[in-house]
Amino acid sequence: NQSAEKLRKLIDEIIKRRVPTVVIIDEINQLLENAESKNHDNDATSKEFWTCLDRVHGNNNFFLIGTSNRICKIPQQVKSRIKAD
Repeated sequence: NQSAEKLRKLIDEIIKRRVPTVVIIDEINQLLENAESKNHDNDATSKEFWTCLDRVHGNNNFFLIGTSNRICKIPQQVKSRIKAD
């Protein structure tokens, strides 16, 4: 679960700074696509990711841009928390 812990620490640091911050994750689907698998670190990472999205909801200093060619691989828990254009 090292990826999940690193993600949590990064988001916490961003929130504490209270300055406009843009996080860009290229091919975000690779971070999240094994969300249902208990055999991958991605399971904990995916859960931490959507928990972080809940924590930063309404924070006008935090912007996340994720790119993906495989939107179908992004878990519904994440899709329901983002604006996809």
